[in-house]
Amino acid sequence: MDEETGQCNGVLYYPSSAKASYNNESNTRLELNGDKVIMSIGPWTSKILPDCPISGLRAHSITIKPENLNEITPFAIFTELKLNKSKFVSPEMYARKDEVYVCGEGDSSVLIPETTDDVEIVAEKCDELFNYVSQISNVLKNGKVLKRQACYLPVLDIPSSSGPLIGETNVENLYLASGHSCWGINNAPATGLLISEMLLDGEAHSCDISALDPSLYFDASLVYDDEEYYDEEDEENEEGNDSYESADDDQE
Repeated sequence: MDEETGQCNGVLYYPSSAKASYNNESNTRLELNGDKVIMSIGPWTSKILPDCPISGLRAHSITIKPENLNEITPFAIFTELKLNKSKFVSPEMYARKDEVYVCGEGDSSVLIPETTDDVEIVAEKCDELFNYVSQISNVLKNGKVLKRQACYLPVLDIPSSSGPLIGETNVENLYLASGHSCWGINNAPATGLLISEMLLDGEAHSCDISALDPSLYFDASLVYDDEEYYDEEDEENEEGNDSYESADDDQE
């Protein structure tokens, strides 16, 4: 953000992917300038905007290749299974062209990691999902698990609202589109339309989203800035190099 005007005028970042680490690019600061900045990073939003009430809820899922694709109907199934007197689970099943996607409840046992590469997948959670749906369908029970995976849902931690947050923040030129929970894919087209209207027309007119205004819920001017961290690290490295050179001089 511009220190004089308080406006957002771009993005500074350090690549954190496995590819960047492999290519020794993770310590290279990159800069992207822009008139408008749209932050749409889901559960990682509060990593950049610490005052934003969006957190990450981990959810596991699997994909299954059914024993017989012809017996799979094109429906989504929402279930509730009673495991014992006090425990219920609600696996969901979504038929796809050549597989069935199965997901379960979220868990908060592991905090959201720094990058998507570090998302932890618990095999036991995935096996439980397969066991649950196997009680419902023999076609799935005799099928093959193709993928075991996990993701984080961007959950809005506000009792009076279920999200998402869409619109310009209290920082001029900084827009937010996040907090969709498990409905991100479903709501993505509408979110994209609304954001485009704000950017091109100055306001959203497809529907009233005043209750989703990010500025109502947090202060976006409180930004986590790791630039100081890297500057301090560079200074420490330089001091370390000076000490090493000084030691070499003494030895000579």
